[in-house]
Amino acid sequence: MNNASLGILIGKIYDCAVDPDLWEATLSAIRDELQLAFVSMNYMHFPPSYPETPPEMTTFITPWDQEWIAALQPLVSIIPEFDAMRNGALDEPVSQLGLVDEAEFRKSEFCRKWVEPQGLRDTCNINVIKRDRQVAIMSAVTYDSREMFSQADFELIGNLTPHLRRAMLISDIVDETRSWVQLYKSLLDKMSVVIFLVSQDGKLEYHNAAGEAMLSNGSCIGAIQGRLFAQSPAQKDAFVSSINRACSEDVDTLGSWGNGMALPGKDGQIAIAYVLPLGRSERRRALGPGLAALFVTTEPGAIPPSLEVLSALSGLTSTEARIALAIADGQPTNRVATEAGISMHTLRKHLANVYEKTGMRSQSSLAAFVNRFAMPVRHPH
Repeated sequence: MNNASLGILIGKIYDCAVDPDLWEATLSAIRDELQLAFVSMNYMHFPPSYPETPPEMTTFITPWDQEWIAALQPLVSIIPEFDAMRNGALDEPVSQLGLVDEAEFRKSEFCRKWVEPQGLRDTCNINVIKRDRQVAIMSAVTYDSREMFSQADFELIGNLTPHLRRAMLISDIVDETRSWVQLYKSLLDKMSVVIFLVSQDGKLEYHNAAGEAMLSNGSCIGAIQGRLFAQSPAQKDAFVSSINRACSEDVDTLGSWGNGMALPGKDGQIAIAYVLPLGRSERRRALGPGLAALFVTTEPGAIPPSLEVLSALSGLTSTEARIALAIADGQPTNRVATEAGISMHTLRKHLANVYEKTGMRSQSSLAAFVNRFAMPVRHPH
């Protein structure tokens, strides 16, 4: 294949990043270039009970008999050397007949049940995504009349895979987030509340009309080089930390982070931001960190109690935040324990957790930590 033809294929692959409906046509172009029977892109999640339980599969494929494709899933565990293909290195093609002698392969149950009835011969698999129990594999299948895969075939497939992976991650083939955005975009634009869709480190993926207006004003939240940031220096780190936790694979670490952040602006305005994780599922972990939605309001009546604001900006639990606020207010520990209805021993445990989470080591430094957020004065009773 010459460079021009390769460039055309890569261009088709990248078109899929903005229009996933083009995957069938793009895979068909790869099929035709390599004179294959069919090409598929298979996402698999392997349960702990594999091989007794077959993997969950999501497939994009060139035109082929869907009954045969459906029949493949329960046969995965009996495919000769399938685990060797599954465990192959990223971007390195592995063919079925490169792992097992063809005569022996022809004797296998899988060949008799699935390969021979369709007039097929060999399969070249290549890992496009490879993470724990999730993999995305491109499979190129030949007719029995085609010669064995050549080194040139392997090189072409290997050259295409990094581009396939890039397009898959951009278009979210195994993640419905982008479709969700497109489906609700017109609705989100009509909402008065500010909505940002972000990824790690506040990378801005989408904003509605109200969000655009907030960024244009630049009072409480700004954007630079495509990343959101809190205008108030005291809140900048906590703002990014909340977003990153919401985008992480382990939502359990989110806790109170980002659940009502008070973000003071340059002009005395206060924005209240709530971060919400999106797309938490085993499937989506194939793509790494997920997206988060940030809902922001500047309505004066929306300012939460200081207890919630502190929790949102520090990750402290409500109990821990309540103790921290009392300490920052200058209350002695015995009074704090009495008002909280807990023993001094329990208070010390909570206080130890507060110090660990905030990185502070004394009551005076803790008070400075709490007060530096310049939160609105609205203490809970």
